Amino acid sequence: MRYEWKTKGVKESLPGNFPLIPEGEYIGKVDSVVTTDGNGDELTSRNGDPIIRVRIKIEVGEYKDQLLFHQLVLLADSKPGAGIAYHFLKVLGETYNTHTETWSINTARWPFLNSFKVVVKHETYEGKIRAKVDYVDYINDAEKADNGTKKAKDDTLEGLII
Repeated sequence: MRYEWKTKGVKESLPGNFPLIPEGEYIGKVDSVVTTDGNGDELTSRNGDPIIRVRIKIEVGEYKDQLLFHQLVLLADSKPGAGIAYHFLKVLGETYNTHTETWSINTARWPFLNSFKVVVKHETYEGKIRAKVDYVDYINDAEKADNGTKKAKDDTLEGLII
């Protein structure tokens, strides 16, 4: 294969050599979603619960376009922690049927749904400190009151790291 690759302004770096995103609150949006492994099999936990790997892109500020990685596990409603995925889907603006209390999840739509607040904490993994999505939430109280179906206005960014 022959290919011409323009690299003006590109600085050489080693893999995984990205700036550590500081702990705090950011505005993010789903960039991409993975629901299957390299063989095309559905991602599941050891207990058989579906897993959705979410790549979140920071939308504003010094860390704009930096990526955060989040893993969502769709636990059965009787399991502790099931409410975490429920909250994520609600903040995202995914479709929920109030009569059947069922989510109609279509991950292909996620990059086109709501932006949200991403709270980042640090954790140590294999001896290295990394940024971790602690949780997501509505950008503002008006959005929360409307169950996340309205877009945030520019003035709602106040108080977030931008």
